[in-house]
Amino acid sequence: MASSPCVDPFLQGLLEDPSKAPSICKGSRDFIETVLVGQHVDRVHVLKDGLKLLGLADSMPLSFRRAVRGNTTIEGFLGELKSEVPLNTVDASVYYWDGKEEHRVKADSKGNRVRNLLTKHQVITQNRTRMKEPIYIGELHYTTKRRLSDGRSSTLLTKDLKDILSSHSKLMPMWDRGHAFVGGLYSGSSMHVDQTLWSNIGKNWTGYKILFVWEYGEPSLNVLEKFYKQIMKPPFSPEERKALQSASKVVLVRPGDVFCFSGGNAHMTIGVGDELSLTAYESFVNLHRRNITVFRQSGRKDHFEDCIMDESDLEDLFDDVVDNIYDVLKKYHQLQNIPTQLDTPKREDGERVFGREKEEIEADLKLRDLCISHIPSMLSELSKDSFFRRELQGLKRVKSLLNHLIRSARSDVAGIKAVSTRRRARALPLPPLHPNSPSGRGIWGMDQIAKADPPSQSVSHNDEESDPSTPILPPPKPSQPVSRKRKIHFDRGSRDSKRPLVSPEISK
Repeated sequence: MASSPCVDPFLQGLLEDPSKAPSICKGSRDFIETVLVGQHVDRVHVLKDGLKLLGLADSMPLSFRRAVRGNTTIEGFLGELKSEVPLNTVDASVYYWDGKEEHRVKADSKGNRVRNLLTKHQVITQNRTRMKEPIYIGELHYTTKRRLSDGRSSTLLTKDLKDILSSHSKLMPMWDRGHAFVGGLYSGSSMHVDQTLWSNIGKNWTGYKILFVWEYGEPSLNVLEKFYKQIMKPPFSPEERKALQSASKVVLVRPGDVFCFSGGNAHMTIGVGDELSLTAYESFVNLHRRNITVFRQSGRKDHFEDCIMDESDLEDLFDDVVDNIYDVLKKYHQLQNIPTQLDTPKREDGERVFGREKEEIEADLKLRDLCISHIPSMLSELSKDSFFRRELQGLKRVKSLLNHLIRSARSDVAGIKAVSTRRRARALPLPPLHPNSPSGRGIWGMDQIAKADPPSQSVSHNDEESDPSTPILPPPKPSQPVSRKRKIHFDRGSRDSKRPLVSPEISK
């Protein structure tokens, strides 16, 4: 059965408003560049037919794709799925609605906690009069972790965009594999912001859904105060119409689309197709300064309080970001594994030995250099937060690595320029940067990083006047060993910082 959108006339009017339209990427390269260094806050970027263009169409297991196709209800989906996949090997958050209020399946009739999709399916079957369709499945994943390219994960997918981007994704401060979501007509993710104010990549295999996004700041907080954990669906009340009209972006997501937006914006999705939608997400933090600014507000006063991650979990995530940034700075010195020789070897018959076109190698080099050029700006913005500044200062060699990063930036793609004799002994070998990247040949410590200008404004340095006996950094001050588990001191403004944080029921 061919799927088609079922769009209410009021929603159709919003979709036709050009001011609320998404940015349509011209191709996979354009989308990838947007993912890595583009602004996501207050924007939605769509790559049409992106699953095919990015080589991700088969990354969702066939059994799940087969169970969704042709079904209009979650009960039908689960009935089809259990014939191929044991439901006790997968788990998810299952939601239903009493009117427009969201409820979550947590326990059976005896009060026992339900821990996998098999027991949750049984609860739905026993409570059909109360748990009516539409029902929504969120965070669908395996109950046990499997080994993937970067470790073990419970995700359903065999491959993510993270794997496609390979070494480029390792230059990001954070990248997390996500889970899958399944929903039918007028069900979806209720009004929320993410537990951490990161960016999201959505990959839609089947069905149609509408993504609503509200502008970051007061517009998002206002709509969350009124409609948090609610689904706005036909028939709309006057207040709901006003709220939906205030959305900054209204996007129809089609089968095969891949899209990117910020979880820091208030957002909501509703299914509008006659077939279930199957969508999987990845969460990450890229190198764009605006996205870093919003990410720093996670758990702070500008983050809607009911959506904040548990404080201990947020501490662990921030610690992971610090570790990842240290790895980013080390990988900056290991990027020689990306080919810099553009003349691909050929056999006598003319066939390329390595199978990579010269244009592809040039594009990879350009993308790599573009990412590198954003690293100083990312560090500058992230270091405005006292926690990250303190933790980065405590890591061994970070200051030295930052100095090398800024001082050794090159403007010649063909090769690394010669370094003066007196500097060569202490200069680490770095790959060339793109011609438009900043030279940044200054010596910056972490105290200066927080106040630094964007990378478009380079720092001049005269090698001829430098004294070879001058140390790269001032002698370190005696201090106690830095603990990698520091307590985050949240600044919540007028809110009581001792109030326990509430874990939201959904994270997407």
